[in-house]
Amino acid sequence: MTEALCDELSEKLEALGDLSWEIGPSDDDGLFIAISPDGNSDLLAVTRKIVSRAPHMKGWSPLPAKPPREDMLRFTIEGDDGGEIAIDGSPWMYILYRLKDGKIEILIEQNNLATASDEERYLAAVILLDGLLGEERRLELLDMIDTVPRLPPDLEQKSRSIQNLPDALKMVLHV
Repeated sequence: MTEALCDELSEKLEALGDLSWEIGPSDDDGLFIAISPDGNSDLLAVTRKIVSRAPHMKGWSPLPAKPPREDMLRFTIEGDDGGEIAIDGSPWMYILYRLKDGKIEILIEQNNLATASDEERYLAAVILLDGLLGEERRLELLDMIDTVPRLPPDLEQKSRSIQNLPDALKMVLHV
């Protein structure tokens, strides 16, 4: 894909809203193009409409959000100071809260990001959750994401490994 074509696609999507896109290998040995609502659940309907109108092209799968990824526990983010921060989500723990209205909130302990800012911790959590669940599923299921460097002692025993989150959500939602 040429740089000019990438720029043109970005420009056309920006005209529709604060959308982003990415291309990668799909499960069927083809490629996907994800038209992402860029973390905004209000724009998910827009990306779904775009994808529903996409032409069928052999070897390509259009998606309305970023798909789950294998091995997304380790990655880097840009820090507030412009430097690179290495993220290792493998030791992270979480607690799910199901609210009376049925919405789900998640509290994530990022015990190896004690010196990170709130914004850096939140960004790392969203990237990891999108990797584990896929952006669409995260936006549909998780109403609120809170991060802390350490859980309060009274909550430590209720926490579970972040690596088990996809299976835990299946159990909670009975899917």
